[in-house]
Amino acid sequence: MKKDSPLLQKLLQLPSLEENYPRLKKFPTQLEQLGITLADAEELAEIATNKSLLAGTASEFFAVHYALFALGGLKYVEACPKIFTQFYRLDDLDDEWTCSFSDVFLIMGEAVIPYLLQGLQTIKLDIVYVFTECLGDLALRFPQYRQEILGALDQLHERFEKTMFNPNALFYGETAVLMAWMDMKAVERIDLIRELNQKGRFDPQYAGSIEEIEYEFGLRDTPPPRPHSALLNMYGMNQPFQRTEEKIGRNDPCPCGSSKKYKKCCLK
Repeated sequence: MKKDSPLLQKLLQLPSLEENYPRLKKFPTQLEQLGITLADAEELAEIATNKSLLAGTASEFFAVHYALFALGGLKYVEACPKIFTQFYRLDDLDDEWTCSFSDVFLIMGEAVIPYLLQGLQTIKLDIVYVFTECLGDLALRFPQYRQEILGALDQLHERFEKTMFNPNALFYGETAVLMAWMDMKAVERIDLIRELNQKGRFDPQYAGSIEEIEYEFGLRDTPPPRPHSALLNMYGMNQPFQRTEEKIGRNDPCPCGSSKKYKKCCLK
């Protein structure tokens, strides 16, 4: 790829994304006014997977992510195999921009599902969350794929059962599978989820109690009790949890301003 490419130069001139992930998520709606079309898709894929740009200046790093979201906006799912080769960088747990991948898959929509299901069979288990955190949402958007996605998650669960946990993984045990089950409200798997929860196969900081999971699934009318504050907890005065502000979705940007998704940040 040539560094003087007009398309790359266009991306390099875009505003910095430092602590401004919401701007990136809006980028796919701006492609037409920037003159970016399907004719640019192959070059965008080259930019989005260029290792030297990823390790380069801040503007080069952000150009990679702009290109990635442009591919999402163009719904160019043919770039998925090349995008998958970039998952090596997910080993860097401090990279708050890894959520770009799953967000782009969600933008691509229905056509990306077969690619994700195929990739799910071979992706390393300690980074499989990049697929599972969007598959649940896709199952809700496209219910005709629900059973196929559930089946793929069952196979993923079987892979986890045969593999020792990686203590350095971002999510403990089978928490990555739980991500998809919770997002798609997989009541069909509640008995399995209860069993795995009892065995300690989920990260308790992410999963919460089984009562909280059941409430998320709509299997309980009221949330389980929890203390309002450390003071109440000190005196053992546990009160039913009452929400006083709008609920933050697991996939929403974290209100702390970290640019990470809520479920990867303060929800933990």
